[in-house]
Amino acid sequence: MVLHQLKVKTEMNSKIEIRLQRVLTVGAVALCAAGASHAAMDTSAITSAITDALTAIGVVGAAVMGVHVAVKAFRWVRAAMA
Repeated sequence: MVLHQLKVKTEMNSKIEIRLQRVLTVGAVALCAAGASHAAMDTSAITSAITDALTAIGVVGAAVMGVHVAVKAFRWVRAAMA
C-alpha cells in the first residue's frame, strides 16, 4: 500500500515538473518575442522625465534624512541630560 502511494506521488510530481517546464518555456519564448517587438521604442521622454524628477527626489530625500538626524540628536541629548 505504501509503495503504491509513493509511486502515485512520484508520478504526480513528474507531471507537475513537466507542466512547470512547459510554463517556463512558454514564458521564456513570450519574453523573447516581446523584447524583439519593442526594440525600436523611443525612451527619450521617459529619460527626460526621470532626469527632471531627480532634483525633487533629492530634496525629499535630504528632508527625510534631516528629520531622521534631528530625531536621533534629540534622543541623544535627552539621554545625556537624564
